[in-house]
Amino acid sequence: MPTVQEAVVVPAAPAATRRRAVLAVAGWCVLVAGCFLVGHSLRARGLMPIDELPPLHARLRDEAFSWQLLPAVAGAVAAIVVLPRFASTMRWRRLLLTCWLAATAWAVLLAVSDGPFWLLEPLTHDSEYLVVAEAVGSDPIGWLRGFADDVASYPTHVAGHPPLPVLVFWLPHALGLPTLPAAAAICIGLGSSGVAAVLVTARLLLDEDRARVAAPYLVLAPSALTVATSADAMFLGVAAWGIALFALASVRHSVALGLGAGVLLGALPFLSYGLLTLGAVAVAVLLLRPSRPAVVGAVAGAALVFAAFTGAGFWWPDGALATHERWASGRGSDRPYWYVVVANFAVFALITGPAAGYALTVARGRRLWLLVGSALLALAVLDVSGVTRLEVERIWLPFVPWVLLATSEIRSAPRVWLIAQVAVAVLVQATVDLVW
Repeated sequence: MPTVQEAVVVPAAPAATRRRAVLAVAGWCVLVAGCFLVGHSLRARGLMPIDELPPLHARLRDEAFSWQLLPAVAGAVAAIVVLPRFASTMRWRRLLLTCWLAATAWAVLLAVSDGPFWLLEPLTHDSEYLVVAEAVGSDPIGWLRGFADDVASYPTHVAGHPPLPVLVFWLPHALGLPTLPAAAAICIGLGSSGVAAVLVTARLLLDEDRARVAAPYLVLAPSALTVATSADAMFLGVAAWGIALFALASVRHSVALGLGAGVLLGALPFLSYGLLTLGAVAVAVLLLRPSRPAVVGAVAGAALVFAAFTGAGFWWPDGALATHERWASGRGSDRPYWYVVVANFAVFALITGPAAGYALTVARGRRLWLLVGSALLALAVLDVSGVTRLEVERIWLPFVPWVLLATSEIRSAPRVWLIAQVAVAVLVQATVDLVW
């Protein structure tokens, strides 16, 4: 029986595999480059005034390829050298911790290439949550009760989301902790821990070999660009651990574990309205590992979250409607639908990287496609609905690791694909200033 290492490293790829790889990368490049070219044309005609570099909500840097990127490049090179071997030989629990730490380091090194304060700077903008979090005061229930009515008066990110992100960032402030560093630690720590959670899920629902093959790609994904530091990284972590706990509950037929999973999964729609569709991945878990006790616990846990918010005075449909009205009156809704319905996936391709594009062409097996396909289905629903019009480099971050599980099918030249992943992340970081 072949070892994991033998499954990962193959001396030479067959000609057919090489052709498929070339075609996959070419398609990835055409999608990404084509949407940038069309976006440039639309902006020149005045149809995309909100974005300087569509489809990214970003602008070109005045000075590209700063020497400050060298630590990130050096760290990535070291990871490319050691991660494939570590992933195949390291003890499982140690591998989970290593991947978590490596994912944290990769995200942090990319961010601090703009200077150490950049880990905190994205959270200091007037459009962010912390201004409101610090103003909640000593009556969070009273603030929550009036949230839907006051949406129109809130900054962009607060108005575009349910109230739970503000309450998460309010908690360290209420405890007397320095709010800004605590908020950054929550985002980066939870966001990077999502790698470990997805690996746990993959081991339970697929097999350990597949999880180990996918591990380096999950760590070095270009999506690390938006982990340090955005609240969407926190959403990623909560979602990933909720699904991992549900998978564990399903395998062990545990009501208690299901209850914990339900609380985390039930919190998702109160973190971001669009995360309701991520329930498709939970359904995939249920199809792969049917378990009545796990479902009973999960439904009870989610119901507790909804009951708690409703009892505190926040009715979710009212919040969703108020946010939609605010969004419809804003500039983001003016982005042409016919363009963003394609460009959203171009940006998603960029943050998942060419390795994911190739992996989707070679992925095989019902179990793998239930997980990967459920995430893609959830994204397609958001995309076609028209409520997510670009800025998906962070908004779709919680969906990224589930699609990256397709890389568990990459059986040859792993370091070549990891180099491609890192090259995309470094190129974007070196040339583009993401604006959130």
